[in-house]
Amino acid sequence: MPHDVLNNKVDAVFLESEIDKINGLNFVTMLRRQKVDIPVYIISNTEALREEAAKVGANDYFVQPVTEQQLRDAIRSVKNKKNAS
Repeated sequence: MPHDVLNNKVDAVFLESEIDKINGLNFVTMLRRQKVDIPVYIISNTEALREEAAKVGANDYFVQPVTEQQLRDAIRSVKNKKNAS
């Protein structure tokens, strides 16, 4: 999955805290180590990883159930940042 993000034009990444065989926090850490500034949003079943997600560079952290409005706001934030560039 990191390969897909790094080798394709991606505006943002939304992922669950546990994806495939990789931990979502490790995924964010890998992206940030490679200086990738793609907005990354983590979705989880629990609040437990919120602080750690912020420390590794996730742009936001959502606890399920995620509302449509929360997702729209996150996407709008990405679009606004992209338009400001």
